[in-house]
Amino acid sequence: MFAALIWSESRFRIQANSQRGAFGLMQMMPRTADRYEIENLLDPKENIEAGASYISRLQSKFRDTAANDNELVKFTLAAYNAGEGRIYDCIKLARAQGIDTGTWESLCTVLPQMSQDSILLVEDVRHGKFKGKETVAYVKAVLNQYDIFNGTQPRYKVQPTDTVLVMIEETEDVERILLSPDSLSRIDSGDEKARNQEEEHDDQPGCHISGKHRR
Repeated sequence: MFAALIWSESRFRIQANSQRGAFGLMQMMPRTADRYEIENLLDPKENIEAGASYISRLQSKFRDTAANDNELVKFTLAAYNAGEGRIYDCIKLARAQGIDTGTWESLCTVLPQMSQDSILLVEDVRHGKFKGKETVAYVKAVLNQYDIFNGTQPRYKVQPTDTVLVMIEETEDVERILLSPDSLSRIDSGDEKARNQEEEHDDQPGCHISGKHRR
């Protein structure tokens, strides 16, 4: 799962950096690096150490909320993408609406509300609005990649609205990768024609994972 998360964040590009200031394999923010006393986020070892420490922190935060270990993985991935505070806001909102908060699928029913201006008027929401649908797509993408790495059929069928794009910036080089099971298998096989076809999808709605809300 750790490898799937790194692939989704940077496609294993050590020098990856985002428009919002996230760096390295796990796209960590400098303020998180300071928390874990990391000096160089472009150093693979330090970047992964910081990411692993942050993931461990998130797991401990959501362990009492998640119904089981499988659900804990989903909560952790969501918090890694959106930020733990925003996921806590979703949990409080779901509880206020009488929705079960032990499973990620149940929590997904309130995530679309988090992008609405009206959410700013809700007392329990303390971390502002965010694009909850992008976080839903992110969790699906990482879990699908985990399945692909394990040689199994991806558990989620990727819809156009679930398309997740990874933005990787290195000087003037910007690479867009369509994260879906079919495109991954074609791109990784070195099919240049398939790569060109994926570039035609740039205008589709998606989540630029490296443009993080969190960390």
